[in-house]
Amino acid sequence: LLPVVVNTIILNYAHAEQENAEKLGRIPLDNSWDMISTIANAVCCLMISLAIPLQFWSEDGPTDLIMNAMALLFIFTFDDLSSDVFGYLGKDDASFQRELSWNYALLSHCPIELGDLIN
Repeated sequence: LLPVVVNTIILNYAHAEQENAEKLGRIPLDNSWDMISTIANAVCCLMISLAIPLQFWSEDGPTDLIMNAMALLFIFTFDDLSSDVFGYLGKDDASFQRELSWNYALLSHCPIELGDLIN
């Protein structure tokens, strides 16, 4: 049952990432970092999906199964803004996207080029 739960969480995460990628495509960003992030998330999902049967076949008791499932889910959500690691920020993906959109909207009305200030 635990491998099914973990794989369902990964599947729901993949659907949410697809929706977020469609939203992020409307914002003028450097696509190279977005591609690196997508590849890293895909490799993480694939490796965890492949590691689940190997981890669970070698366990003896239910406590070990639960501990390994929680460890895999922690590694899976380590880079996500909604995980426990970034819980102190108090932001979810929707609020982060909203703030990012506001920053781009406000910077688009900036009367000077930012490159002139830096160089």
